[in-house]
Amino acid sequence: MKRWVAIPFVALALVLTGIVILQSNGPAEPIYNGRRLRDWLKDYGSGSGPRHDAAYLALKAIGSNAIPYLLFEFESGDPKWVTRLKRSAFTRGVLKRQFQSEDPIRYTKAVHGLLLLGPQLAPVLPRLAKYLDDPTRCEYATLLVASAGEAVTGITTSLASADAR
Repeated sequence: MKRWVAIPFVALALVLTGIVILQSNGPAEPIYNGRRLRDWLKDYGSGSGPRHDAAYLALKAIGSNAIPYLLFEFESGDPKWVTRLKRSAFTRGVLKRQFQSEDPIRYTKAVHGLLLLGPQLAPVLPRLAKYLDDPTRCEYATLLVASAGEAVTGITTSLASADAR
């Protein structure tokens, strides 16, 4: 009889595990010298010193291979169930401080990585441009578009050209 009680709990655990795995699917995270990109970003954000310098070199070596993962991190918000929980807790006045806004750490780390790429961001400028109106990410999107440098100048020149159709 006790086995029959445990079966629904095991099934529920498997379903929840599947949901978590499906929710977290995204581009593969680049690895350099046996360390994940997020570890290099953490070291890069540590300020200055040998760890920061090594992280800078590693991030430069990863280069444009980091763009899909970093864009996914920049664009990803909280899962829908977390957003619902935040809204519910906020409107009821419970746990206001913990759930006031989206945690920006995830996409600010992505911004640090993307800023290092500069002109290599040219192919994703249209994708970044849609965040120029986003109240949460507009400042970061502006920085990223500006960091593309010559690519932005080329686009602006072609748009201003009288020959452009």
